[in-house]
Amino acid sequence: MPTPLRPENLRSCDTAHSPSWIGWDELKSVDWDEPAETTDRRIHEYEEVDGVWALVSKAAWSPRFAAVAGLTVDPVAGAAGGYGDAEWPEGTERRDGGRRYRVERMLRRDAVPAEGEWEPVWSVMEALAAVHGGENVRLTVWFDN
Repeated sequence: MPTPLRPENLRSCDTAHSPSWIGWDELKSVDWDEPAETTDRRIHEYEEVDGVWALVSKAAWSPRFAAVAGLTVDPVAGAAGGYGDAEWPEGTERRDGGRRYRVERMLRRDAVPAEGEWEPVWSVMEALAAVHGGENVRLTVWFDN
C-alpha cells in the first residue's frame, strides 16, 4: 500500500478493509479483453425478446434458476444447497420458457465497462495524467461490507 494512505484516512469508514490502488499507467496497459480466471459465480439470466436473448440480470441467487436446475430449496433460508458455493462449469445452461440461465466467463471489460459508472473516474484520472503523467496518478480504494 502506498505510504500516502494513512490510517486516519481509513477511519472514515469503520468497516473499511482490503485497501488497494492502481495507477493510470497500469490501467492503460490492462488487456480489457482478457477472460477472467474463473467463471462468474453469478448466474446470468436472459430473456427472449423478439427472437433475441437480452441480458436481464446477474444474480448470486435466483429461486427460478434453482427450480429449473432441480435444486432443493430451503423453505426458510430460501437458498439451494451448494448453489452459491459451487463453481459451475462454463456454459452450463438451463431454460425456462422465455428465460435462459447461463454460467459465463466474463472479460475484464464486462466487470468495469468503459461507459459505465466508472467512466467519470477514468475521465478525471486521464485528465490528471495529461498534466502530471500517468505514473503520478493513482486510484486508491478500500472496501466495506
